[in-house]
Parts: sequence; structure tokens; C-alpha cells
Amino acid sequence: MIVEVVGGAEEHPEARVVDVDNLTSLHLALGEVTDEEAAEVLERAGLGRFQDADTAFLDVAVLHAAAGRGVEDDAAQG
Repeated sequence: MIVEVVGGAEEHPEARVVDVDNLTSLHLALGEVTDEEAAEVLERAGLGRFQDADTAFLDVAVLHAAAGRGVEDDAAQG
């Protein structure tokens, strides 16, 4: 499973949960976003919180829900 935080449309960062079929590992992939942007996007999307460049706390229930859907989830709309 991968939680991506990337620059979105019109330079607004967004979070997505992808590769939900692979539950053997979890990766947080940050695109060209600042730590502050990553923190804001993760919290706004309800995925968790970003502590620093080495640590993020993700909501397991939200990740389980994304895996249950079995599709890519654009968690940061709006």
C-alpha cells in the first residue's frame, strides 16, 4: 500500500492511497511538496499526521477502508 502526497491540479497538493492490493508493506511517498504541505494534506484528507521528514502517523482504519474498496482513492478532494 502506498500513501502518496503529490502536487495536484493547479499546484494544490493532494493525497492518494494507491496499490491497495499489496498489504504486505506501507510506504509514504512525498512528491515535490514541503513538510508543511504534506502535514496539511494528510490531516485534511483524514489519513493521519506528519511529524517530520522521517515520521508520519497514519490512520489504520482509513487505510483498511481504502483497501476494502480495492481501488485507488483520491482522499484529498476539496
